[in-house]
Order: sequence, then structure tokens, then C-alpha cells
Amino acid sequence: MDLPTLDRHSVVPLYYQIQQHLLEQIRAGTLKPGKPIPSEQEISVRLRISRMTARQALKSLCDLGVTYSQRGKGTFVSTVKLEKNSRQVLSFSEEMQAFGSPARSQVLSFEVATASPDAADALRLSPDEKVVSLRRVRIAGFAHGA
Repeated sequence: MDLPTLDRHSVVPLYYQIQQHLLEQIRAGTLKPGKPIPSEQEISVRLRISRMTARQALKSLCDLGVTYSQRGKGTFVSTVKLEKNSRQVLSFSEEMQAFGSPARSQVLSFEVATASPDAADALRLSPDEKVVSLRRVRIAGFAHGA
């Protein structure tokens, strides 16, 4: 498993550099759901950092929901987790990409219409102004037969 070369002079904390590297490997599919990621011990020895820094990097991935820890067994890549994390706001496509799941849209309707009173008020429009109404379904997962 490839671990990053850390920039020890950067303002970016070491744990965050490690977290981003592991997150990229998860997104790219190098680290697969259900498979272990390097342990605190392995990360700290290979990168010559404290165990606390390695622990913080692994915990931050767990906090994002992309990994989970099992006491005495290690940290593993999660399968798709559809809960939102209020500290990290991503688009649907970005979230699904983080889990290695392709995202697509199906447009249900698309029209130009006069704004409803509620929409006009929320958007601070005059009652006669036009708005674009787009209704779509966001779909994640692999298509059957693909």
C-alpha cells in the first residue's frame, strides 16, 4: 500500500495530508470496501510520525463515514454510507464518487414557469417573474448489466 510523502513544512496538518491521501485511494478504488487500511502502527513507522497523528488521520476517515474501526482488528473501508456529515458538505456526485459509486440523474420535468408566491418570496422576485423548474431524481449505484 502506497503512503504519501508528507510535507512537514506545510501549514496543512500531517494527519490531514494522510487523511486526504487515503481518501483519494478509496475514491480511486485502490482501497476497496471491506478491506483493511494500514494500521496506526504501520502508518506511524512508515511515515516517521507519532501514533497520535496516525490515530487522528484514521479517526478523521471514520468521522467522514468512509472507514470504520473494529477494536483489535483494524480499520476497514466502509461500504456506501448515505448519511450526511454536516461538517463536510459535498454535492451528491462528489459524495457518491467518494464511495466509488457512479452517480447519474434522471430528469422528471424541466419547464419555465411563473414563480409561485412562495418561490417568488424566497427568491425575492416580483410575482410575475419566470423561474426554471427542474425536477430530477439522483441515482447512485452500478447499473445492472453494466
